[in-house]
Amino acid sequence: MTAELTTTYYDSRLQDGRGVAFVRQWRILKLISSNNYVTLDILASGLHVSKKTIRRDMAMLELVGIPIYVVRDDSTHYFRVNKGWFWSEPAKR
Repeated sequence: MTAELTTTYYDSRLQDGRGVAFVRQWRILKLISSNNYVTLDILASGLHVSKKTIRRDMAMLELVGIPIYVVRDDSTHYFRVNKGWFWSEPAKR
């Protein structure tokens, strides 16, 4: 498979919506893992989606076993990753 075919394949997968959601959820994990917490507002504005979309993404991440929890302070939602879970960069080749 050539690089052009690979790029075309992945580009088409991202356009169907499932790939876009996967990439967005991966970015959410990176943001939460690299900070003590991230607010719903920061995630929604930073990823250019609605708060409802972020809530759906968080529910999906929890469903697959990512230990994310929500801290509510008045009207603000803070997302954190469980202390037992960590983010590690992939090994470089």
